[in-house]
Amino acid sequence: MQPLTVHNALITHYGDVWRNNLFVLLDVKMPLIFNQQAQTWLESLAFNEAGGTNGWGQNFAVVKHGKGSIAWIAYPVELAEGDAEPAQLYSLLLEKDREFGPHYEHRDLSPGVMVYPIVLEDSILYVIVSDDARPADIDLTDKSTGVHITLKLPAQHAALALIGKKEKAVIAKYGF
Repeated sequence: MQPLTVHNALITHYGDVWRNNLFVLLDVKMPLIFNQQAQTWLESLAFNEAGGTNGWGQNFAVVKHGKGSIAWIAYPVELAEGDAEPAQLYSLLLEKDREFGPHYEHRDLSPGVMVYPIVLEDSILYVIVSDDARPADIDLTDKSTGVHITLKLPAQHAALALIGKKEKAVIAKYGF
């Protein structure tokens, strides 16, 4: 561990490389900006084999473990300025894991909005939470039922939509 002394950190992604049960995301550059307070108190991780041939030469790697994987990231991305880069990083990780593939399609979803589908036996509950300072236009379609959900979510609010699998419709809603 070392102090986070740079104002701008960079997570790199150049393609998928598997080496000895190790997965390195390498083709996208994500700039991370840390404010002065973060630079004073936070630390970053330096991998031991920087520049090595086994995949640990990056500031980002994923190790397979059991049926899942563990992401190792050199910088505390959640504490960087803005939401876009952490959202992009999480999206990259989730795209790689088929179990966590998106249950819905969306159009222009703000990085400050979280959509969390909970699959139940006979329905799907969508929990939609805005952490954004502005109202968000939500426009999504559930992939398994084809049900379309549109709403204008006020800033810092949440909404619930319950989709019946048999009915193929929104059977209950809250917040819109």
